[in-house]
Amino acid sequence: MSVGVARELLDEISKDEKLYDELVRKVAIGIARNDEVRMLILNSIIRDIATKKDIEDQGNSMRNEIQSLKEEMRKEIESLRNEMKHEIQSLKSETEKKIDALRVELKRDIEEIKSMQKKDIEELRNEMIKKIEDQRSETRKDIENLRIDTKSEIESLRSYVDAKFDGINKRIDDLRSDMRMYFFGFLGSILATLITIILTKVF
Repeated sequence: MSVGVARELLDEISKDEKLYDELVRKVAIGIARNDEVRMLILNSIIRDIATKKDIEDQGNSMRNEIQSLKEEMRKEIESLRNEMKHEIQSLKSETEKKIDALRVELKRDIEEIKSMQKKDIEELRNEMIKKIEDQRSETRKDIENLRIDTKSEIESLRSYVDAKFDGINKRIDDLRSDMRMYFFGFLGSILATLITIILTKVF
């Protein structure tokens, strides 16, 4: 009989309570009468008990090992946490020192840049002042030269104007002299004519 057929048969028997009780009773009687079957059952029970005890012992051992492992892991984690905390603190302290050193260096660089800027600004200021003074001096020289040139030109123009006026005055004087001579000549001619007329009538 196959296992499947036996299982189906047991399922059918279990549906009938009386038939099931009868089967159990007969099986129990058969076991009680057969020494070999009893020994097999006892050995099976003993093996089952031994197996359960081994499993329980193994479970206890595993639980102890797990507990020990948990404790060991907890200690290692705690040690690692303390080590990490120490390293973090050391790193934090070292980082703060580096930041402070960098801050000091940056401050020094900034001060140097400020000093250089002040120096450059002062040099530029002095250079601009010098250029302005040079430009002023050059402008004063140009003004002085222009004044001298202008004065010379004015003097030349004045001399030219004076010469022109002198020439005009001379021409006026010459014209006056010519007009005087012309007037006296004309007057003399008129007088001579009158005298001639008078003498002609008288004589």
